Amino acid sequence: MSDDPAGMPRHVGVEVGHLGIVCRSAPIAARFYGELLGLRLANTKTLPAALARDLFGVDAELPIVNYVGDRIHFEIFLHDDLAGGNGSIAHTCLECSDPEALVERARAMGYSVCRAPRGDGWVTLIDDLDGHRFEIKPAYPVAQG
Repeated sequence: MSDDPAGMPRHVGVEVGHLGIVCRSAPIAARFYGELLGLRLANTKTLPAALARDLFGVDAELPIVNYVGDRIHFEIFLHDDLAGGNGSIAHTCLECSDPEALVERARAMGYSVCRAPRGDGWVTLIDDLDGHRFEIKPAYPVAQG
């Protein structure tokens, strides 16, 4: 693995973890992701308002539905006013072998890094220069069956 001028490794074992998008309602999400794409509703949860504000600048609790398939995961935030491609919530989750190294590299290269405390750790977002958001998580080993 070669190093870049900042002395950081170029590749840190990155894979897509999920795609975070906004949809107007649970029935609309169910029709497209469940009925059309044939994905399974894995779970529902709510992002607390404080975390939504810190990460996305949205001062409201955000309901979330997760639709999954064998190799795909959509994390869908439900909010009528933000649907339609709003870039503040839409994001791609990247799972990588060394999240801290990736965050250090991003900062060294001048990218915006947003971190908000969650439980015992952090939720970390990196913005590219075109306004795309990437959530950074540690890669988890795939269970062998």
